[in-house]
Amino acid sequence: MRVPGRKDRVPRAQIHPRLPADITKRIRVFAASKGSSQSSVIEAALATYLDDSGERAVILRRLDRLAHAVRKVDRDVAIVADAFSIFVEIWLSHTNRIPDHERIKAEQTAQKRFLHFRELLSGRLATGRSFIADLVRDGRAVNNDGEESRPASGDT
Repeated sequence: MRVPGRKDRVPRAQIHPRLPADITKRIRVFAASKGSSQSSVIEAALATYLDDSGERAVILRRLDRLAHAVRKVDRDVAIVADAFSIFVEIWLSHTNRIPDHERIKAEQTAQKRFLHFRELLSGRLATGRSFIADLVRDGRAVNNDGEESRPASGDT
């Protein structure tokens, strides 16, 4: 006969796995944070591990993270492509053709300027700073299409 308010007990077998100390500590901390017993945490973890749908859920979460990372890379590439396009357009519209008699001197100057550019770029890369991160930090948020959008007044 079933008593109201009492859970039916599922038959249980005792096993005694040996776990590394770091895993045991993580289980203890996790169980305490959730207000659960260590046995229930281990039981749920094993059920998820052994259940095919749990594995799918883990894979789907990882795929979601990867998709988010790919969207971020796509956004960054779009920003770089747009910036380069604008630079080339302005440069071409404001730079006169070099006369043939000045071409050698112009090529030497270009080599010096390019070496300087490489030094600046390698220094920037060495600091770990990025153009995109600087845009966002300066308050010019960039959306997924690579378009700049400023926060509305009062937004922080």
